[in-house]
Amino acid sequence: MQEVLEETRERAREKFDDDLLLEQRVRFGELFDLYAPLLTSKQRATCEILLQEDLSVSELGDELGVTRQGAHDLVRRTRGHLEKIEADLGLKRLLDDLGAVADVLAQYRDTLPPDFLDALANADKSGRLTKRGTLDV
Repeated sequence: MQEVLEETRERAREKFDDDLLLEQRVRFGELFDLYAPLLTSKQRATCEILLQEDLSVSELGDELGVTRQGAHDLVRRTRGHLEKIEADLGLKRLLDDLGAVADVLAQYRDTLPPDFLDALANADKSGRLTKRGTLDV
């Protein structure tokens, strides 16, 4: 019985680790999409190869002509740089907040006054609300 319990716990830990890694990878990709122009060409190349070609760090090192440790350090520094930019500018946080507002507006769309919906459509210069597919104003 104890062995089964331990195996179950281990599988749960592995799933948690996999989910956490996926969540970190998605965040890395989102930050790269937002802030790529603020990175050096080597940092951009590193992110593009890592995210688009799904290479291991060793393969990334081979591709960049650096050691595995050099590639690892470059990825770590690039992630740190992206997180610092996000901490300073907060664009991802702002976009996430706007997305949440769009979801709430979509949820209550039928109860909102037509004048409000018209004003919202006119104020939506970026098209973000309609692009998300949540509001059809």
